[in-house]
Amino acid sequence: MSALRTTRTALCAVLFSLALAPAIRAQPSAGELATARQLFQEATALERRSAWREASAKLDAALAIKETPGLHFHRAHCAEQLGELVLAARHYARSDELIVAGQAAPDVAELLVPARARVLARVARLTLEFPHDVTGESVEIDGALVREAPGTAVLLDPGRHRVVARAPGRRDFEMEITLIEGQTQTLEVAFAPPPSADSPPPRTSALESQATSDTSSGFGTREIVLIGEATVVVAGLGAGIGFSIARASAQDRVDAANSTLDAGGGDGSTECSDPNPPSACAELDAAIDDRERAARFATIGFVTAGVGAITTILTWAVWPTDRPATALRVAPTVGGATLFVNGAF
Repeated sequence: MSALRTTRTALCAVLFSLALAPAIRAQPSAGELATARQLFQEATALERRSAWREASAKLDAALAIKETPGLHFHRAHCAEQLGELVLAARHYARSDELIVAGQAAPDVAELLVPARARVLARVARLTLEFPHDVTGESVEIDGALVREAPGTAVLLDPGRHRVVARAPGRRDFEMEITLIEGQTQTLEVAFAPPPSADSPPPRTSALESQATSDTSSGFGTREIVLIGEATVVVAGLGAGIGFSIARASAQDRVDAANSTLDAGGGDGSTECSDPNPPSACAELDAAIDDRERAARFATIGFVTAGVGAITTILTWAVWPTDRPATALRVAPTVGGATLFVNGAF
């Protein structure tokens, strides 16, 4: 029994030493601390030049060596200036945790409360509400898995975000939303059941059926317009040709009337101006009127055919053959401050 107790004691000692080893190894050396201080000094110099991205890289490298309230405070300030409000809130919170844990940072502690309040007033909050009959749901926002419990507000930076919610046996819920500074938004997630093999196909309206029929047959508005324009071309061309023939016939009548008057041995124009003109003069006047009328209508017909032909060519070349799909997107919308910061490593 004593041997068993001795073995158990030795095993506990080994386990305790293994658990303590990472903490011992995590303590930075004097050289590493000097490097961290140098990085902090370089970061503060970059902050004075408003080089927030470069200063953030220096501070991240220093934090990889040792966490201090001052490093987290300055990292939060850089993130705030870059618009990364959620990251800023996390670094402010970590700075506060280190101070509560006993790390002395009086200059940081004095500025920490108003800084945290300022950032938390600017971040947006999104709460997701799920149907009561759904279990096992998961949410991704901008591709990152949400760890907060359902019904808990998720802190987000202002701007556009893509929300994807999933649940077993349901279709994925996807939506893009836009949030502004300080907005609190609640999003109701509506899952659709997956289609079953024996479920009837969805019903469509008469308008949707007609649109589908037009799409599948390739006979739509564009084709109807082209047919109408082609009809105008044919009609105009037919009228132009027909009245051209009529004009030629009227010209033959004019020539015949003139020949009759010439055969009478006089000047046709003079004879037709007499008080009692010969009968050929009436025929000549009627033929001339018919000729002018036919010429006028022939011109109108040819002009109409030409305009119709140009319109048909333009419709064929410009009007797209495919019909663009129509989508409805819902994006709810609904405001910040900045302050200079101090602190030490």
